[in-house]
Amino acid sequence: MTLVGKLEADVEIDVPAVEFHDVFGCRPHHVSNMSPDRIHGCDLHEDIMKEYKSYKATVQATSKGNGSLVYWTLKYEKLNENIPDPHTLMEFLIHCT
Repeated sequence: MTLVGKLEADVEIDVPAVEFHDVFGCRPHHVSNMSPDRIHGCDLHEDIMKEYKSYKATVQATSKGNGSLVYWTLKYEKLNENIPDPHTLMEFLIHCT
């Protein structure tokens, strides 16, 4: 089992790429307003670093018709083989997009 991994996902949304970027890139504290059933605030937590040596999330939004195609990439290195891959975090990002 490898300690280094990468997860990728595409999500189509009905919001222009510029608006998506504005919220996620410039006003991340407003994400909780858009997904109140999933996010109840915006605080920085370092819990994820208890299981991962390194972790990087990248998001790219590209215009598609009247909406956008959002591409999420998660690159990580687990501290040991017993740590699960972060599929639940990827699912969370997809549902909040």
